[in-house]
Amino acid sequence: MKIEIKNLKIAASLSEETTAYTATIWIDGKPAFHASNHGHGGCDFYQRVAADAPSEESVNAWLAEHEPPMGPFEEDPAKRAAYDTGIACDLEQFVGRAISALDDEKQWKRVLNRIAVLTPKGEILSYKATLKPTPENIARVRSSLEAKGDKAEIINGGSEDLIRRAKIAFGLKPDEDGDDAVMARLAEGRLTAADCRYLIAKQKRGTKIDASHLPASLVEIAEEQEARDAAYAAERDAQRASERALAAA
Repeated sequence: MKIEIKNLKIAASLSEETTAYTATIWIDGKPAFHASNHGHGGCDFYQRVAADAPSEESVNAWLAEHEPPMGPFEEDPAKRAAYDTGIACDLEQFVGRAISALDDEKQWKRVLNRIAVLTPKGEILSYKATLKPTPENIARVRSSLEAKGDKAEIINGGSEDLIRRAKIAFGLKPDEDGDDAVMARLAEGRLTAADCRYLIAKQKRGTKIDASHLPASLVEIAEEQEARDAAYAAERDAQRASERALAAA
């Protein structure tokens, strides 16, 4: 399934607790949903374009198996609440990640519109806008820095490691809900139930996973966490029912 976001329009002035936007979600080369959020903290709204368009449920089921889940609120498994089992990726998460990535890309392009350097102190400094980031100007700045013994690194055209460090210094953190985050939790023994279900789906598709980090049974880890969550939910619902009964008495 190929999912694309087109005609995205973000209304920054209306964005309060959530991002206010409108967009069209295309699936496998065809428009499938009109998507929107009013920006007041509510969920995204998806309206099917046509009766034969995929259902939101079927898209969410596909995303849960093919896109990384949202990580837990608490990284330490010993401190996690019973309900903190990760959240499988759905259309709302997918769109939110895409909007965030587009915004990050937009901000980063502004940085690279000028010659910018990363200082040894982890600060990003930009040269005047009139000094365009051409290869000739970048070479001139590099020569000037070397002549002064300045250890600042020129970001424009830099290595992947330099770009990664510069983005972190700028405030653009690595994707906390990406595949790398799932693999890190796997390596460190911090998997959530959603992680396990996602990894099981990857294995079924034939994706190789580092066997040295795989626990004996992903299914058992998922079922154990899901059972604790279900018990917590049942206890919470019973407590609420008791409180309502007392209030009505």
